Amino acid sequence: MARLGNFKTQAVSGFAAVIAIAVGALVIVLVLDRRTTEARERLLAGYYDNELLASRIELDAERMVAGSRGYLLTGDLQTLENIEKAEAELEDAISQLGRARDVPGMAEHLGLVEWSVADYRAAFHRLIDEASAAPGQAAMARSIEAQLLPRRAELRRRLTQLVGEMDRRLAEGHASAAASASKQLRILLGIGGVCTALSLLLAWMAARRLHALYVSEAYAKRRAEAAVLAREELLGVVAHDLRTPLSAMLVGATSIRRRSDDPMARKVAEAVERSAARMESLLKSLLDAASIEAGRFSVTRERCAVSPILASALDMFGGLAAQKSIRLSQWVDQPDRVVLGDAERLLQVLSNLISNALKFTPAEGEIEVRVHQASDRVTFEVRDNGPGIANEHVPCLFDRYWKGEKGSRIGSGLGLYIAKGIVDAHGGRIWVETERGRGSAFLFEIEAAPPAGPSPRTS
Repeated sequence: MARLGNFKTQAVSGFAAVIAIAVGALVIVLVLDRRTTEARERLLAGYYDNELLASRIELDAERMVAGSRGYLLTGDLQTLENIEKAEAELEDAISQLGRARDVPGMAEHLGLVEWSVADYRAAFHRLIDEASAAPGQAAMARSIEAQLLPRRAELRRRLTQLVGEMDRRLAEGHASAAASASKQLRILLGIGGVCTALSLLLAWMAARRLHALYVSEAYAKRRAEAAVLAREELLGVVAHDLRTPLSAMLVGATSIRRRSDDPMARKVAEAVERSAARMESLLKSLLDAASIEAGRFSVTRERCAVSPILASALDMFGGLAAQKSIRLSQWVDQPDRVVLGDAERLLQVLSNLISNALKFTPAEGEIEVRVHQASDRVTFEVRDNGPGIANEHVPCLFDRYWKGEKGSRIGSGLGLYIAKGIVDAHGGRIWVETERGRGSAFLFEIEAAPPAGPSPRTS
């Protein structure tokens, strides 16, 4: 199980690393994509602005050209004001478009437009001077045709080239944006594919490793179960076979104690009798534990009165309690309380709990056995005012062979384990309530007997 736990940790760490790498790469790509997109949008916005400025230059130049011809033929001052306004707006548009001079090819086209505008304006102002010196529409029309119209054609050609260059730059920007977006998509798909492949590889390796661990753990579990079964069978056989000679020893020792007139012989017989009784009790506990462990333990449930069970338990331990100056008492909510259970086995549970309490209750202490009913369950409680039990020991109290503090030699460690097995066989539950320095209470509950006694049941 430890190997399985370590592998689970490694597998989770591996998957976490793959996910972290994937997320990190995705974040980096998204940040780069965002920055690239922003730069691309700024570039396209610049292209759009340049194209609008080029169109504005073309419009302002057309207004200037059209107005200049009309003014030269009519001499209208309002027309001249419109021309000057168009010239100012044209200069402003050219100045704004001058920001795009750092774009390859833009400086040349914009320089040619500026030169054509300046050349046209110079020719226009010369014609104004000529018109004031030698008036006449016929002569002015010839001058316009000779001087302005070629310059007008040149300016239009330069403007057409400038606008075409802007259109071309904008189309290139759109194509570059589409290519960049496609590249980012391919990068994202590539990262996703790599992470997916890594995850699949890791999952495949994890599945193989888990299968190997599962086979290994299953084999180890089968061996452990077989070893436990063999041990329990051996323990049961040995305990069963030892009970016959122990019974003979107990009967013999009892007979010697009763019939012998020799005080020393009676004393030795009493010692043998006590040891044999102790060994017989231990063997009985071992057999019960083996039956519980093997799942073969059963009880006969029938209506039985609580008061006789309590009386037997207190009689059994009254002398020992008196020797230790411990007050042993009982309380029952109703004297005629009846439960549905195995009287002998319930007495065994109470005996184990009281015996356990006597071991740890100091002199002048108190042990109280209480019985009360709640709903359809009857609760038995053995409470002492001993030192209590450490919290870290509580989960192990009902484990087999557990003896509390490390190195403790008190008891066999089977009493609470057997008590739990008996209570479980009754379909009940057993638990402990304890507080350091305030004592402990062991409680178990079983089914209360209904008003009309049912036929005995075995579980």
